[in-house]
Amino acid sequence: MHLVDRAAGLALRCLPHGKLVFADGWGDEAAIALLDVTAAGQPQPLEVSWGPAARHNGYAVREGTFTAPMPDLPAPARAGHVMHVIPPGGGDATCVLLPAWNDEGYSTRLRFATRLAAAGIGSYLLEAPFYGRRRAAPGGSPVRTVADFALLSRSVVEEGRALVAGLVAEGRPVGVAGYSMGGSLAATVGATLDVPMAIAPLAAAHAPAAVFTEGVIRNAVAWDALGGGGQGRLADVLRRPSLLRIPPTASTRHAVLVAATGDGFVSPGVTAAIHAHWPGSELRWVRAGHATLLWRRIDVLVGAIVDAFARSKAGG
Repeated sequence: MHLVDRAAGLALRCLPHGKLVFADGWGDEAAIALLDVTAAGQPQPLEVSWGPAARHNGYAVREGTFTAPMPDLPAPARAGHVMHVIPPGGGDATCVLLPAWNDEGYSTRLRFATRLAAAGIGSYLLEAPFYGRRRAAPGGSPVRTVADFALLSRSVVEEGRALVAGLVAEGRPVGVAGYSMGGSLAATVGATLDVPMAIAPLAAAHAPAAVFTEGVIRNAVAWDALGGGGQGRLADVLRRPSLLRIPPTASTRHAVLVAATGDGFVSPGVTAAIHAHWPGSELRWVRAGHATLLWRRIDVLVGAIVDAFARSKAGG
């Protein structure tokens, strides 16, 4: 494990209870059941109302709003937000960049989007429910229950699927990518929507079970709030959305994955399992930890997205 990830794990042990994940326990059981995406149908159309274009670091950007297709979300989280970063000269190729854990706003993903724009690829940056302007409650951990996490995950998947389907309907070359949780959810979008697309899961897990019960983020879980046997039950629940339960699609064989050899948050093995389950996909190993891969090797991550578009185009 990389030293930076190990240090992060130790710091998480010092969090006050109110900032721990699942501090309010399990939550609504019906919402928890939404984690299972293996029988996902066609995505609902997403009607985005776009605002005027502005400039960011020399690139045109515009922000859009929509009503989330998941009616179970709390009211503040149902107001969806997405940013469109437009490459010079326009361009049709567009990547839907899904949010990572604790991804408040767009600042981290704008580092990806501006680099992609320089390569002629536009981006849609989706804001996750329970974060940023979609927070359900101020202060403390935004994900108070396991049910909150289920709603967050399923909502990002459904909103991502809707954005991808809309771009495909417009005839654009489309891709989906993300880092960490965003990479896992991007992989889920790619696996549950059988349309031509580029897929780039970066530091992704095939299911969140190992991340919360074996990775250093386990130090941020309020285990006392989950009751006796909570760790075993949480592992069982978080195995439900495993990508290994979903048959590969034509697009998954062109996917480009990236994993860090010293990742303390997302074990390299759970990324390798996606690669093994997706025949024809490519897995790139980087000597780094979870944090250092994101902050010091972003060009490698962006390169994987660009190459996923090239592989998708070449593979038809």
